Amino acid sequence: MASYTPLLQQDKFPGDEDEPHHTESVGVCDCDTHYSRHADTQWEKRALRFAIYACLASMACTFLNISFLAFRKVFVTNDIKYAHIQLETPSSYIGLERAVHSPNAPPPKPISNFPFFTAQVNQSEPGTVFLENNRHFTDFGTAWPTDRKFRVVAGVSTIMQFRVQDFGMEKCTLTLSTGMTTPDSGHSHGRDMHEHVHPMGQMDLWKLDQDRRLDPHLVSWKTRPQRSRLVTSWDLAYSTSLRTEEFYCKSTSILTFELACSGQEDCNLDFTQPRENPESALLLIQRSSL
Repeated sequence: MASYTPLLQQDKFPGDEDEPHHTESVGVCDCDTHYSRHADTQWEKRALRFAIYACLASMACTFLNISFLAFRKVFVTNDIKYAHIQLETPSSYIGLERAVHSPNAPPPKPISNFPFFTAQVNQSEPGTVFLENNRHFTDFGTAWPTDRKFRVVAGVSTIMQFRVQDFGMEKCTLTLSTGMTTPDSGHSHGRDMHEHVHPMGQMDLWKLDQDRRLDPHLVSWKTRPQRSRLVTSWDLAYSTSLRTEEFYCKSTSILTFELACSGQEDCNLDFTQPRENPESALLLIQRSSL
């Protein structure tokens, strides 16, 4: 029976030099933790990038909104004013025309209607708004003078507006009275009301295509209402009284007129009209239409 001799097991063989014994260390990889940290870092980068983009978009939207509001401010303000003006003169005499009126009743006295608005426009300065602001402060508040300025020379005209008052007073005429001086109205508010008037030349009175109240901050030669028809032409002179033919004027309506020199001719009309006892004045006279 065969026999086997086992080999000697030894770490070293004869002739081998002594070498230091190296113990290999096995590193354990924590893959889950490493992946988790990498994912957190990527998420933080994305979140930071998203926050930066969101801030930039928010700033851009804010800038656009401010620009839009600044651009639209004037237009929105004008729209609000126009909407308010449109609802400003509703009729308060609804159904009154069906009331019984005695034909034998004496007619009411005529009404001398004072213009609630006047403004000057200049052809040589078409975009300029000539806004008179004669208000002043007193112990009891702000005082607004009720005087109206009229000035008509070559290239400069005056626009005026009246509101037809009362019911059944729808027969109207415009009258212009010129005097040498304008007396003190008692409401001069520190201004000299004794202004010398030297009317001369020929002047046209135009009816304008405007039945709403004008905004005094917007009236200029460029923005003035269009002329619809020539009412009359007047030859100006000292201490004279001029009037138009009678015309229909609807109750509570707004009437807009313009005074201007006739054609290219030179003319001159310059006075301030006080509300009380005016000597030089342009008035709308209303008479009964019942």
